[in-house]
Order: sequence, then C-alpha cells, then structure tokens
Amino acid sequence: MKKKYTTYIQILLCILVMRVGHAQKTIQPKGPEYEYKGIVYNSERVYQLVAHTNGLTAAIDFGKLRTYYKTRFYHFSVGYLTHPLEDRENKNSSFEGLGSSNPFKYGKQNYMYLLRGGVGVKRYKSEKAKRRGIAVGWSYQAGPAVAILRPVRNIYLVDLNETGIKSPVELSYDEDPETFMDYDALFGRSSSLDSWAQLGLRPGIQAKCAVHFSMGAFDEYVRALEVGIMADYFGFKIPLIVENEFHSNDALFLNLFVAVQFGSRK
Repeated sequence: MKKKYTTYIQILLCILVMRVGHAQKTIQPKGPEYEYKGIVYNSERVYQLVAHTNGLTAAIDFGKLRTYYKTRFYHFSVGYLTHPLEDRENKNSSFEGLGSSNPFKYGKQNYMYLLRGGVGVKRYKSEKAKRRGIAVGWSYQAGPAVAILRPVRNIYLVDLNETGIKSPVELSYDEDPETFMDYDALFGRSSSLDSWAQLGLRPGIQAKCAVHFSMGAFDEYVRALEVGIMADYFGFKIPLIVENEFHSNDALFLNLFVAVQFGSRK
C-alpha cells in the first residue's frame, strides 16, 4: 500500500512540475520591440525615366536628406517635346537615286529638345513598414529651362526648270514656306545632319509636382514611382508646327507624367 501511495505522489509531483514550467513560460515578460528605421543616410542620387503626354525625359536628382521624411534635391534633365497635332505618315514611294521615302510629319516645323534644371523638395507623409511596404509622399521642384529648336528638313520633288522633270530638293520652312507646305511635292523627311548647324535657343522656366511612392524610403537603394503634372513656359509661342487658321503653337506646355526612379543613398 505504501509503495502504491509513493507512486501516486511521484506522478502528482511530475504533473505539478510540468504545470509550473508551462506557467513560467507563458507569463514570462515580453522583451521590447524595436522599430526598424534603417541606417541614417546623408545624401542620395536618383536617376529617372519619365514618360509624359507629349514626349520623354531622362533626369538625375542629387539630394540631401534633412530628416527621414524630408529631402532637398537639385534636378537636371534632358528630353524632348512634341506638338499634340503631329501625325507621322509615309507615302511609301521611291525615287531614282533616293531609294524609298522616309516617314514624315506634315507641317512640323521644328524639333524641340529641352534642358531643365531646378531645386526641389521631397516629403513622406506615411510611415514605411518595419522592413517592407510603400512610403507615400509628394515632391515638387522648379527652375530654368532651355528649349533647343532644330529645323525640320524634308525632301521635295520639284520641277525646277519647268521641263517636266522633277529633281529632289531639301528644304526647311524658313528657306521656302510655300514649297515646304506642298504636300504633293513632299517626298519624305531628310536624313541629312545639316539642320544641326541651324539650332536655335529659347529660354524659359519649368516646374513639376507629383505624388511619390517609394519602396525604399529608408533603405540604401532607391526604388520609387512618381505620378504628376509638369509645366514648361517660354513667354512666347514655340514654332513646333506651321500655324494656320486651324492649328496654332503655344508658349505653355502642360504634361501629365509617370516617372520610374532608381538610385542609391550614402
């Protein structure tokens, strides 16, 4: 009988020990949680590919990180703009000595390339998750702009001596406005480089604002997307197309844009 009670006591003691151990495990105080913020960086370099309503732009930003949520940056970009009414076409014809015709845009007077510079600020409104997530904010920048105009040169088949025999002639709008707008005589766009010697400059100002989405707001590498509106203003009309009673040029260019950004911080 004594042996039997001893066995019962041993089993009971084992159960008590197991219960106490489990209780200690469950009520053990939880250690503090540290919120991950990442390394504190001082500067960043961001490259951008920007697709906008009437053109494309490549840009680079040099930023100084004031806080986790505010960055001041210098902006530089190069791109081009087109007129909304430009329409590409090809007559698909051929001429002895010229070969097949090149595509052209009827009535296009100048190509327009843009150099932009500015100072801007980027701010984050939402807090990024500990190690993953998207930080949302906005950015804005403004500064000077320079439009570089290159004359469009086309090839025309013209009866120069009124003999019924047509000869190819390369022209820009300023050289012969009447022939330049003669659609029947137009053969195609010229592939020569002569127009690069006839560049013109137009100074102006530019600005943009955007909603900013960052996948690495506090990380070493920049991975972000921006969606917004950009404006370029030159104070006078830029002659992108030949004007008539139906078509006109503008001094102000407004474009919606999407920018893909990538870079690094240090």
